[in-house]
Amino acid sequence: MGSIDPRGAVFLAGLLCACQSAPDAGPDRARARALIAERSAQPEMHDPDRPLDAEQQAELIAEAAADGLELREAQRLALLLNLRLQAGFAELGVGRADLAQAGLLQNPSLGLAFLWPSGGGQTRYGFDLLQSVSSAWELGDRRAQAQALLDLRILELSRFAGELVAETKAAFLEALAAQAASVAAQEDRAAAERLAALAERRAALGEVDRLDAGLSRAEAQSAKLAAERARLEVALTRQRLAGQLSLGAGLGDVLLIAPDPAPVAAAAPLGLEAVRRLDLCALDAALAAARAELELERGRRRPATQLGVSGERPERGSAMTFLTGLAASISLPIFDQNLAQVARAEAQLASLEKQRAALAAQVELELEAAERRRAAAAAALLEIENGLLPTAADNRALALRLFELGERDLGATLAAERAWLRARRLEVDARLELGQAELALERALGASLEAL
Repeated sequence: MGSIDPRGAVFLAGLLCACQSAPDAGPDRARARALIAERSAQPEMHDPDRPLDAEQQAELIAEAAADGLELREAQRLALLLNLRLQAGFAELGVGRADLAQAGLLQNPSLGLAFLWPSGGGQTRYGFDLLQSVSSAWELGDRRAQAQALLDLRILELSRFAGELVAETKAAFLEALAAQAASVAAQEDRAAAERLAALAERRAALGEVDRLDAGLSRAEAQSAKLAAERARLEVALTRQRLAGQLSLGAGLGDVLLIAPDPAPVAAAAPLGLEAVRRLDLCALDAALAAARAELELERGRRRPATQLGVSGERPERGSAMTFLTGLAASISLPIFDQNLAQVARAEAQLASLEKQRAALAAQVELELEAAERRRAAAAAALLEIENGLLPTAADNRALALRLFELGERDLGATLAAERAWLRARRLEVDARLELGQAELALERALGASLEAL
């Protein structure tokens, strides 16, 4: 058998290391972006390869808010600017690095020994170059597990982006409702103040009782307080919306543009075939990772084995100048046979299977409840728009005209004013409820209604 130079082995190992390249998470980010665009119907989002600087972000916000902020623009800004989403894209590099690491064999180990004779003479030295065979056996299972975990990261990121779009819509609808309620409250304040001024003039002429005039002033003061509370609610809801966009300065007085109202009508149930929930897909990926981990732990019940070569320079005077041969190392599974880790992997897999079944049942219930909620909200809004609101507006206008002509007392006029204001508030609440019901349906389905 020929001799093996340990320096050559070290050089070969260094050459192999030099040929490795850094893991590229670009394809994983592209997969996540495609999933997000498909579920949210929003093609634009944060691109880690072309991040926006502070100046570009400011220009983007100013452009979107120049003529009022619409819902789709707010959702677009959230996908472009939200810092947690950007952190999620960065974490995909961790999963890609883990997958690259899982596809590598363990580094070989090189052992050196130098022996100096006590009585003098030639120094003896030897070496052992060993490579783990067990790591080669595990290679397929480790790659399968790492790939499943990377898929899970991509799905979790896409699901977070979907939740971000949904939360942005929820915050936008609440801010829009607060804005509409504030406008109605300001109009009510102005109307109450006009009515109070008219009552004061007529009381001075003796046409209206002083008590009625006092009631009208109290009504005007109540309307003023309600208007101030409505202003505060606008500010608070705008702060929540700004938080979804990761804006530290808030939205200020940017006008929120309501989407064009679609015809409100009963919609046909979509059914389970329309469900595209990423949390179901994420659990499937987690199950795949758990199965791969179970196989990996079962394989580790085999003794860890290393094979390689060994060499030694004998003492001076020996007939051989250098000795080489095969070397092996095997662990003895006396204390640890990896039974605990196998049992742990089995329990984890069983738990995930139950979670998957539970989530599937929950999705069906959520979908049915969301369909019922949307139908009820649509019916309520139709009733308000076609019946209550026009009637309240006509009554209010008639009562005010009759009061100005002196043919109706102040109490009836105030009652008509309150009924009209109540109808306006009910309309705002009903529109908000319909938007939230549609959002609940989108969450139950796992995709926006527009994308579906």
